[in-house]
Amino acid sequence: MRYLWAYWFPFALVIGWTLHGRLEFLSLFTLLIFHPVFDQILPRIRSSRVGSSFAESALLLYPLVQTALFILALYWIRQGKFDTLFAYWLFSFSFGVTAGGIGITVAHELIHRSKKWQRHLGTLLLSEVFYAHFTLEHVVTHHTWVATPRDPATARRGEWLQLFWLRSIFTGYADAWRLDRPRRYRHMIPAHFLQIGWGVLSYFVAGWPGVGFFIFQALTAISLLETINYVEHYGLERKRVAGTERFEPIRTHHSWDSNHYLTNTFLFNLGFHSDHHLHPRKPFSDLSAPNVGPSLLPIGYAGMLLLALVPPIFFKLMHPQLARLEASVPNDVANTKSS
Repeated sequence: MRYLWAYWFPFALVIGWTLHGRLEFLSLFTLLIFHPVFDQILPRIRSSRVGSSFAESALLLYPLVQTALFILALYWIRQGKFDTLFAYWLFSFSFGVTAGGIGITVAHELIHRSKKWQRHLGTLLLSEVFYAHFTLEHVVTHHTWVATPRDPATARRGEWLQLFWLRSIFTGYADAWRLDRPRRYRHMIPAHFLQIGWGVLSYFVAGWPGVGFFIFQALTAISLLETINYVEHYGLERKRVAGTERFEPIRTHHSWDSNHYLTNTFLFNLGFHSDHHLHPRKPFSDLSAPNVGPSLLPIGYAGMLLLALVPPIFFKLMHPQLARLEASVPNDVANTKSS
């Protein structure tokens, strides 16, 4: 039942803005204060957990909740609930945090599923933040080329987050069009119609303020997603097999893991990231918790996201961690050279 905590963010959004003037900062307080602090205090997750129908239901219900909340937000804007510009932008930012932190995490799980309707459900969630190309680019490009120069979603050692955002967003978008070309754009064209449809709906329900909300919450969600991408593989490299263009197979030390309790409770075990890359089709609730080791992030996801916004501090924390990880990995790829 711990996965129900993911619903705290949309619940906090509704409660915070229903009691306007009192609890508007509830969801942001959770992300910026509660999550980082209690991730360090609570015991770590140290065992694998077997999936259940209840855990699966918690995942599959979320797209309905967020879509309903999106429409509710448009009606709130139409009714003039946000009487100042600050309140309007604060709500849009808070919604984007929810859509990016929880919504895209759920979508990420669904686009890996074998059932087509579940993949479509994931794409629907992504379209609400104008990022539906992620369905194709993430599954094909990222999972094939992770921790290599060919993957735009792998951050290079010493690369600032702000520059990574630009490279990952625009290169990933171009890759999705390239990948879909042999398919006659059967994914990208319908996805863009769907995304534009959300913008049109926003205009007809709430006018230009509705469109502004749609754009700003999407930019917030995308920035949060790409910051998570930045943290998950920062500085990691797969080696080339000497004399070939091939890279070594994906291994556990090509992803940064987190066994922090709140990180994996709110984010459906996203912190068990190396097992996800080794077994992309494995349901989130069956992923194995990472063992103690140098590939574990020193703090939970929320804390790492905040540190990543200040690259010099992030580098000071992560570069010694990278050195310890590299020293612990045996060079067992015959005649390899660095990528």
